[in-house]
Amino acid sequence: MKQKIDETYNIIGLMSGTSMDGIDATVLKTNGKEFIRTSIYSTKKYQEKTKSLLHEAQINPLEFLKKKKSILLDKYVTLDHFSAIKDLLQKGRFINKIDFIGFHGQTIYHSFEKKISLQVGNPQLLSNLTKIKVVSSFRENDLKNGGHGAPLSPVYHMAMAKEMKLKLPVVFFNIGGVANVTYCDKKELIGFDTGPGNGLIDKLMQLKFKKNYDYNGELASQGKVNKKFFNKLKHDSYFRRKFPKSLDKLSFVNYLNEMLKADISTVDILATLTEITAYTIYISLRILPRKAKTIIILGGGQYNVYLMKRITNLLDQDVFLSQDLNLPSNYIEAELFAYLAARTLNNFPITFPLTTGVESPLIGGKIFSPS
Repeated sequence: MKQKIDETYNIIGLMSGTSMDGIDATVLKTNGKEFIRTSIYSTKKYQEKTKSLLHEAQINPLEFLKKKKSILLDKYVTLDHFSAIKDLLQKGRFINKIDFIGFHGQTIYHSFEKKISLQVGNPQLLSNLTKIKVVSSFRENDLKNGGHGAPLSPVYHMAMAKEMKLKLPVVFFNIGGVANVTYCDKKELIGFDTGPGNGLIDKLMQLKFKKNYDYNGELASQGKVNKKFFNKLKHDSYFRRKFPKSLDKLSFVNYLNEMLKADISTVDILATLTEITAYTIYISLRILPRKAKTIIILGGGQYNVYLMKRITNLLDQDVFLSQDLNLPSNYIEAELFAYLAARTLNNFPITFPLTTGVESPLIGGKIFSPS
């Protein structure tokens, strides 16, 4: 009997992060084990009407989904992703054929307790528009089988560590709306959400200054950490739980609301939120099996200069940012969903007992064909 050969595909990977500012797209050549970057990258901003509905959906996602507007939001998000794909293909004309699209959609809510992870966007519509098969719904099977449905990045981080020939153990921190960690050595692959990332900081900046984020952490650097609320936050029961574990980007919003009611200055709140992100990243290292030989920070949080200063001061060991290693820092998560799509197609697991809490390694994702 002939051994099955793992198929290698040209896959478009798409990702829109929790900042909801736009869509990152890339083409990855991969079989779900090894991968080759094509250096074809594109970013497309959401249309204003899409952003407006996304922000409305975030206020009360479960109620929003009951409204007719949710169907419109699905359509808008999908059309914007289709536009991102067209831009990408203009840049990658030398790619003869795109085999599949890895489409995550836009997360508006995640709760392990409620067994819900909501991504807006319509993979069937995207497949119809592009005339290309789409792989999507990556979290669904994991949640159905007792997992957290997040984080999904560890298996790709492990492939990156192998491709870069990094010394093990390796730790990746991805700081998006939520911060998460991947740990891999020769025996174990571990992943979990460490705590808040940029989500609460961004929410406060939008509320008080109508800005998307605290540029370079400049405002936070002018404030003082409020010790009362910092201590309340760091003693939240979440940080005593064993991994695997997961969060929504607004999981700790009650603390932000309390600080706002307490009439604490905005810069002090920003300093407190930034410090809790750095501190919870630091304490996450304590519960990993072995000390990391390599630590790499990915995600939008790496551009927050003040946050990086606080993290490096706490960790007291060398930390690499993605640009230090010539990684395509803005497109790692887009690559991730191309890679996961290939794993789905080749029947490889995408989630594992120590990354999401499932009983055994689990295949995920669904394939949508043009109709």
